[in-house]
Amino acid sequence: MEPTRSDRIFGRFKRLSDLKAGRHKGRFYRNSLMLILLIASIPGLITGIVMYQQVVGRMETEFNRMHQNQIENRARNVDDQLAYLEMNLSHWAFEPRFGNALRTLDFVYYFNETQEIVTTLYVLQGSHPLIKSAQLYLQEPKPILFNRDYTELNDEAKVQAYDRYLSMGNHVNWTDWVSSINRDTEPLTNDSPLHTDAGNALVLVHKIPGESINPFGALIITLDNEKVASLLKTLTPYDEGLTFLMDQEGNTLVTGDPGTAGETSAFEQQLKEEVALHAGSRSFLFRYEEETYSVSYGSLSRIDSDWTYVSAAPLTSVTSPVKLVSKIIVIASAGSLILGLLLSWFASRRIYSPVARMLHLLTPGKNETTPTDARLDEFELLEQQWNELTSRSVTAHRQLQEQLPHLRDSFVLQLVQGHLYAYNEQDLQQRMRHLGFELEGQWQALKCIK
Repeated sequence: MEPTRSDRIFGRFKRLSDLKAGRHKGRFYRNSLMLILLIASIPGLITGIVMYQQVVGRMETEFNRMHQNQIENRARNVDDQLAYLEMNLSHWAFEPRFGNALRTLDFVYYFNETQEIVTTLYVLQGSHPLIKSAQLYLQEPKPILFNRDYTELNDEAKVQAYDRYLSMGNHVNWTDWVSSINRDTEPLTNDSPLHTDAGNALVLVHKIPGESINPFGALIITLDNEKVASLLKTLTPYDEGLTFLMDQEGNTLVTGDPGTAGETSAFEQQLKEEVALHAGSRSFLFRYEEETYSVSYGSLSRIDSDWTYVSAAPLTSVTSPVKLVSKIIVIASAGSLILGLLLSWFASRRIYSPVARMLHLLTPGKNETTPTDARLDEFELLEQQWNELTSRSVTAHRQLQEQLPHLRDSFVLQLVQGHLYAYNEQDLQQRMRHLGFELEGQWQALKCIK
């Protein structure tokens, strides 16, 4: 059975009643709420994305740049320490006590001079914290070693080992070849390996006399391997990573971890190859076993050669200060989004309240359950209701105009017949105005005809 016009009207009233009673919100409310939520969410999302991409990304780049600068500054400190050792040893090598007079000096007879040399070596050893031992080797007048005391070398193997310092390199040179450091160390020959129990220590050799082109001896400084490793480890100020020094041939001189001295790991070898591939750039990113490393390298110009320092730190360690900032930004963006959603929901309810009041005013006191068209929103329902009321008002007005002459005749008839005698003059005038009589400035008279 098709619903009648009255059924449809009552259905719309029912729809308005449901909206007013809060049993469900209309489509306009849902659409408005979604629009407000979208408007509130977009700025927060854009802000979060921009902050992460621009701020966090810029901070990561800046931290990486600061890391590179920090490495360069610390590399200069390492270079200064080594340069100081070179200058200090050169100063001692030109001392008169280490001059040509030592070629012919009887060290047994001139005991005081011998003791002065030993004391000078102790002073030289204590002049810098990186120095582990200071030795003086004389080839003439006979092989003699000054270390903790005066020692004549009669072992041909030891003599050959110390003669090697005189035959290698320039007048001043660095090497990682370590001879006997003290009296308790096993001597090395020319065929001995480059490493002893001292590890891969660095040795600085200055031939004496300092000004002579025919040296007959050498001041030998052996560095403390652990302290050099600790100094080198400052190039990687993190718990993870690798730092090492290598010479021009690519041989490792010392690493930041003294426990790996003499060993060449696959990671270190791969780093050397990458440094060769990136010649000319001071830093680059290197991926190894699913980990990205920030690699910095540079040159340390020594007195007889150029060394290369290589520092590799995991990128996660370099950018670790940014992680907390990133989390704060994400949490702040999420909190702002949630707060925006709550405020949007509250604002939508406030914005919707005038519509709800209008619906309340137009809701009839009906309880019919005639189904309504769910495709209509609140304003469409209000428009239909307004059109319906307007149509009914026009119809009622037209019907009133049609019946108005009859009402006038009926009123006059009742007045003539005396049925309205109970009304006073003001009431009668009021009813006559309602019926369309013109009373202003008019005299009204009734004439009875029999």
